[in-house]
Amino acid sequence: MMKRMFQFLVFSSVLFIISACSSTGDQEEVFDKMLQKIDTYESMHTKIYLDQYMKENDELEERQLRTLSNIALTREPFTMHQTINVDAGKGEEAVSNEEIYITEQGMFVQSEDEWIQFPPEMHEMMIGNGNEFHTIIDLEVFQDVLKEMKIEETGKQYILRFSTTDQKKHDDLMRLIAASSVAGQFQMEEAMAFDALTVDRLRLELYVDKETYDLNMYNLDLEFDLTFEDIVLSMVQHTETEITEMNEIEPIETPQDVLDNAVDFEQEMQK
Repeated sequence: MMKRMFQFLVFSSVLFIISACSSTGDQEEVFDKMLQKIDTYESMHTKIYLDQYMKENDELEERQLRTLSNIALTREPFTMHQTINVDAGKGEEAVSNEEIYITEQGMFVQSEDEWIQFPPEMHEMMIGNGNEFHTIIDLEVFQDVLKEMKIEETGKQYILRFSTTDQKKHDDLMRLIAASSVAGQFQMEEAMAFDALTVDRLRLELYVDKETYDLNMYNLDLEFDLTFEDIVLSMVQHTETEITEMNEIEPIETPQDVLDNAVDFEQEMQK
């Protein structure tokens, strides 16, 4: 459960059609103003959909894993409510459903219909790292490829697009984004190891409000092979992220029924 929770938090949390292209100057201006606006977000709601196909070594069939995560958070104080729904696609039943509260009352995780209150030190660590917790990928790493981005306009939005299959040219960028996408499953230094990660494709789309420069949505597509010990894991990922309620969410409180029914973490581990 802990491993899955951190996978989705990092993962979290753990991430982007239309008219003629504009000049590089326009896309740089839109991108810079978008980054400046993101820095002003003190609260937000993020809806993240991840569709992931995996194949290990010479397996004939791919395995699908679909994740839908809704995250509401505030920065000061750092509070968060997250729901995570995972299924195996193809109409199969959910693999797991989890819910998380991180509030001033503590850290609570629901797994298998039971609420668990985590130790104070874990809660304090999450609160202390609140300013480092992001539900939006680190877009600043794309500043070096702005000249290769294409910009388009719709009635209310700018759309910035970047796509590459050239790992030789964009090696650091491609490996960093791919490694970040599996940071909860493997150690980051392992995923970033030179012979451990081969990225075949990276594609990003950013949807930016023309009036406010808010980032409303982004899509991210990745195809890569990750070598871990004697395992070669081939992965294809499609991520859609929608951002709403910027600076509109009040600090989140843990519902009373969760406080009343939560089981202490240490007691749960002794079962």
